[in-house]
Amino acid sequence: MKALLSTMKKNKLKILLFASDKRCFNYLINIYRELARQGHEVFFLHTASERTKYPSINLDHFTYVSNIDYNPNSGVFSRSLNIPLPFTPDYLILSRERWHPEQGIIQEFKEGFNSKIALLEINTAVLRGYEVILEYHSRNQYPQSMIDLYFDHSDFSLQSRIEFTFQNSNRSLIVGNPKYDNLMEYRPTRESLQHFNQQYEIDPSKKNVLWYSTQTLGRNKCLNALERFSQRYNREYNIFYKAFPGEPYEPRYSSHFIKTPTKVEISIPGVKLIEGDTDLFYLSYMCDLHIGTISSVMYFPLVLSKKIVNLHNLSNSEFKATEINTLFEHNEDIASGQTGRACDFWVGVNNLKSTDELIELIGVDRLEKFKIDNKETRQIISRNTIDWDNEFKFLSIEPPNNKELLNLFDNFNDFNASERIVNELEKDSQNG
Repeated sequence: MKALLSTMKKNKLKILLFASDKRCFNYLINIYRELARQGHEVFFLHTASERTKYPSINLDHFTYVSNIDYNPNSGVFSRSLNIPLPFTPDYLILSRERWHPEQGIIQEFKEGFNSKIALLEINTAVLRGYEVILEYHSRNQYPQSMIDLYFDHSDFSLQSRIEFTFQNSNRSLIVGNPKYDNLMEYRPTRESLQHFNQQYEIDPSKKNVLWYSTQTLGRNKCLNALERFSQRYNREYNIFYKAFPGEPYEPRYSSHFIKTPTKVEISIPGVKLIEGDTDLFYLSYMCDLHIGTISSVMYFPLVLSKKIVNLHNLSNSEFKATEINTLFEHNEDIASGQTGRACDFWVGVNNLKSTDELIELIGVDRLEKFKIDNKETRQIISRNTIDWDNEFKFLSIEPPNNKELLNLFDNFNDFNASERIVNELEKDSQNG
């Protein structure tokens, strides 16, 4: 049997990976390393930019890494990537699919090159609401509906996607999250501590706290809490703010950030804006206190057993997001577009004819179930983290065991997700 498996593994796969920003790169780089380690032919086109870049517009933003010889002046030309490739890939692996440039790339490689498309899921929606339903309606549309394989983190995550109306769950495989496979490489060293102390002007005599952005209903309440915390404790803490990708450049958040010719800063005094996704790896180690609403980005402090304070009793976003009326309110927290109402934004995004069609798509009965689910999940969050209080009593509370919450994000938590992904690709290729 071992001899048979060894023979089968000699069939090298040709794999293309693409990342349109640094966050996507960090999710895919460990898969690239494992594919190369196991002897497959791999080409990874990526950018170091924190904001989405488009190779068809400007290839100068991109570079590549590969374990095979590559002549950039010849090969199989890809229109969507604007570059000759060393091969026609058996598989294209992405970690983003609902937007351009990935939509055009999926279309070209599926229809033009007959490659299989694999998507690495990057988010686990712990709490449920109408917005996620609307996102998944978009995911079910062409061309992203042509994806062949989905690599998911946990049973909980996949079950949530099914309840969000995800139509391709039968193509999903539970593998864990490969972004964190190399997390131990970012443990602080003397050199890295010196680097970050200088880059962020860190006072080493202070404790460190990492505050995570909230981009849902309740955002302004959470920012007000950050401002109060900074006013009271910035003499004791170095306070870092982890923004969502592109958040400092969103027009609706312009008042929350200060832009200079050389850098962007958060407008709250005493708070330092984290400049890049990779810095989050290091700062997750360096900060003993982590504060925010619970989402996929919280896997870092959870797996490192850090002290986590959740803001859900401030934002209450998961309950507001199950109330259909909030779709029609003018809300400066999250609404996009010209009207300031979320319903108008989602009608446009999904090319619907009316808000009645939007409500039918969401399903009021489904929201009633989500309310029950969210109450149960909130109890898990409160058991596994510390609830925020306005008197800052959480500072003196010891962190609880978080394994129950951690397992919602990842079935394995063993830093071997990339190996499982490669094994699944090999199995899929053998099955045709």
